[in-house]
Amino acid sequence: MGFPKIKTATIFRKDLYETLKEVSEGEMQIITHKQGEPVLLVSKQEYDNLLDQKEALRKMAVGLVEVQSGDLVPHKEALKKFKQLKKKWK
Repeated sequence: MGFPKIKTATIFRKDLYETLKEVSEGEMQIITHKQGEPVLLVSKQEYDNLLDQKEALRKMAVGLVEVQSGDLVPHKEALKKFKQLKKKWK
């Protein structure tokens, strides 16, 4: 994935279609402007991947808390859940 390109709002406006094409091909871009925080442009696919990763990390954190508290999931059930996640991540 690499580092995102950084563009000003003026350049983004000038190169709108080129920028959208690059983003749709997987390149992240940061748009800066004078009136607020920079904006990150990502493709829908990349956004969905980020949400999936966030959910996976959340589930791992919950699992770690369960292990530490002694509330364990049976091995067969855990394998089944991992297989479902593996299919989703492909």
